Amino acid sequence: MASPFLVQLGDLRVTHTEIVTPSGSMSLTEADVWVVDQTIATQKTPTWAVVMAVITAWFALLGLLFLLAKEPVVQGYVIVTVESGGRRHVMHVPIANAAQRADVMQRAAYIQQLATYARQQH
Repeated sequence: MASPFLVQLGDLRVTHTEIVTPSGSMSLTEADVWVVDQTIATQKTPTWAVVMAVITAWFALLGLLFLLAKEPVVQGYVIVTVESGGRRHVMHVPIANAAQRADVMQRAAYIQQLATYARQQH
């Protein structure tokens, strides 16, 4: 009976003993996992604030305070590289918001922990 998948990150699926990629399986005991965060966090004025500033600017200059509203924007990608037994798999995970970035980083950290545990048990 095959081991159940413990975690999935993009096209990687990880069991207690192996990492399954589209090009085949890799031993978890030999696996090295690298993560490179290529995201950029910026701030922008949301559309609703611009609309409210235009609408309320006719009534009072206080409406321009809406332009001070900012919202965080996270964009970019996270590069995840797995190497085991001389084979390497690299994937770029696109990131659209901070929650998605945190999820990808946590999943990658979990895969690293599983690999460390597998090496200790081997």
